[in-house]
Amino acid sequence: MSAYSTLNRWDFFSTSSELFFEDVRPPFIIQDEYNFKVEAGFPLGVHNKLSFGSAYFNARDEYYQTKVFNKEDEPDKTDFNGFVFYSGIESNSFNYKQYATEGKYRCLSFKYVTGKEIITRVLLHKILAKAPTTMIFIYSGEFTTGTLK
Repeated sequence: MSAYSTLNRWDFFSTSSELFFEDVRPPFIIQDEYNFKVEAGFPLGVHNKLSFGSAYFNARDEYYQTKVFNKEDEPDKTDFNGFVFYSGIESNSFNYKQYATEGKYRCLSFKYVTGKEIITRVLLHKILAKAPTTMIFIYSGEFTTGTLK
């Protein structure tokens, strides 16, 4: 069982060198990202593994739609919040973890992604769009290495 968490902030076209997210002059685009993921896996015999997990993510973009703006101006915002649920079963009989010369890897996984995007325009003082998003991914693959007989 494991858990991961990341927090990122990207300032594009910024001239500030301040630490800890202080803005001396506002950049043209700011992107904040937060991700949290929990996953677990269980062995099914010697070469097989069952794994499942879930994740939460949040992305916020703050941007100006004009090249001329002041520090006091409020930027437009786009927020995207989502959840991911996934499970999978895999079989791995490689002889080495890295640079394997023999063995097979097979995987069948299911991923469900759902989220909501909210776009806010400050000039209009209203929320322009709220769009729910749902995507389903099914992935399976096989990789074989070694000599054919």
